[in-house]
Amino acid sequence: ILLGKLAQASEKKVPFILDPESSLEKLPETISLSSLIIILGNLINNAFDAVKNQEDKMVRFFVTDIGNEVIFEVIDNGTGIPDEVQKSIFTKGFSTKGKNRGYGLSHVKEEVAALGGTIEISTEKGNGTVFTIYLPKG
Repeated sequence: ILLGKLAQASEKKVPFILDPESSLEKLPETISLSSLIIILGNLINNAFDAVKNQEDKMVRFFVTDIGNEVIFEVIDNGTGIPDEVQKSIFTKGFSTKGKNRGYGLSHVKEEVAALGGTIEISTEKGNGTVFTIYLPKG
């Protein structure tokens, strides 16, 4: 997944940093590769979109499996998610990017819920967004 996103970032001229503090042992059997493709693929694609108009673009990825959860973070230095939009971003069909869009984050929410996980969002206008995904190991 990450190798493909590194190539995509290179094409888009977006620095994509794999946090050197990341660590992940063997992926728990409860977390399927297809679920991770949906979750991480959509979050990283959205981060690339969030920084496309920034002068200094940056998307960072972090993962750890310390404790009882696998934790993924996708961080961007985009403009952030406005307060009035945050309530709707996981709604199927909701998009600020135009028609026939708005399915990625709803799929992320569905996959995370199916795995018994949770999503946290930290965003500040002008200072980017952090999506944190917590998935139980068992």
